[in-house]
Amino acid sequence: MRVYLQNGKVYPRLAILMNYGGANQYQPYCALELQRAPASALTLSPRKFVIVNADWDTTYEFFDKSIFRTRWRLSSGGTPQALYFTCYRLGSESHDTPIRLEEVDSIVGDYFRLLPAESTVKPAPTTSP
Repeated sequence: MRVYLQNGKVYPRLAILMNYGGANQYQPYCALELQRAPASALTLSPRKFVIVNADWDTTYEFFDKSIFRTRWRLSSGGTPQALYFTCYRLGSESHDTPIRLEEVDSIVGDYFRLLPAESTVKPAPTTSP
């Protein structure tokens, strides 16, 4: 089960692949996915997700164009199954790069935020002598 996001909006996969309804396969997009479709409706309420693993790869498509894929495996105590967040960018393998965490906000809009671990850690209180 996947939900596709691009420019802060939710789209069906076909809209992105076929460039209709405002979607565009040439712009970066992301998919939030579960390993298995749930038996009933699933609502993902706001919670903290831990990034368990991250990887990226490149798939050659045509001429000098490639698909860059960055995938984060997420975990949360309240989620019954592994959750993946995957972003894609079509580009030239010779000079483009995979999508970075910093670029994700513009793709997913206000639906959620992925934060680097260091931004979620509170600094230790300082004590004066």
